[in-house]
Amino acid sequence: MQELTVKAPEDPIESSQQIVVRLLPGAYGLWIGVDGYTDSCSEDNGHFMLLEKWEGRLSLKVWANLKCEDPTHVIDLEGCNMASLPLGTVVGECSK
Repeated sequence: MQELTVKAPEDPIESSQQIVVRLLPGAYGLWIGVDGYTDSCSEDNGHFMLLEKWEGRLSLKVWANLKCEDPTHVIDLEGCNMASLPLGTVVGECSK
């Protein structure tokens, strides 16, 4: 599959802060990388985040340490699933 590169607008004050994000669809979900950052298995500019739907649940896996082969963080995103909102809930009201 083809990789898509997205560039965030340059910061007018500090142009060195531009973020270049690379998206790569894969068998398990959408791989996400940022220029200048990598993972433990790539030589240069690897993909260190994976947005995936596994067993019906959306999650984000992050390899925050390039020395680790396994993800350092797994974030369950089902709390963002709009289908789980009770009728009449106003989006933006946070209950903990």
